[in-house]
Amino acid sequence: MIALAQNLLLAGVGLIGASFTDLSAILPAMSATMIWFVVFFTVGFVAVAALYAVAGSLASRTEDLQYTTSPLMMLILGVYVVTFSADGMLERVLSYIPPASIVSMPVRVLNGDALWWEPLVSLLILLLATLGAVLLSERAYRGALMQTGGRVSWKAAMTADRGTTLGA
Repeated sequence: MIALAQNLLLAGVGLIGASFTDLSAILPAMSATMIWFVVFFTVGFVAVAALYAVAGSLASRTEDLQYTTSPLMMLILGVYVVTFSADGMLERVLSYIPPASIVSMPVRVLNGDALWWEPLVSLLILLLATLGAVLLSERAYRGALMQTGGRVSWKAAMTADRGTTLGA
């Protein structure tokens, strides 16, 4: 909720501030882009939060968090580096692939490169990916929740019987 509130606040302050400058002529385009960004950010944030919840549940000790969250953090960092440096056809392709679409589709909307239906299709794909991430994370979280004795692998968490723990 704090991240969403922060984005809404920054978008509002940015739009209000821009209205007092020479940029006020492009406020309608900027407003639409801000709305798309907030929507994409919110849906994408749920997916990433679900995956981080599982990464946290795979570590039974605080010391293990670095090992369980590092691969996810590197993946997300890599996606954003590629997304921000993409242009042309790569940017168009990335605007349909979660989580890169969180950033690349609003940028395409701002640039006027996206047809009216493209953000809707991209958002639908992102919603489906988010649903998949939540369902996958729920299953892994249940499998890893009651585990003790160190890190739990994704495989062990996904194959654990829902009614018992791995040690039983």
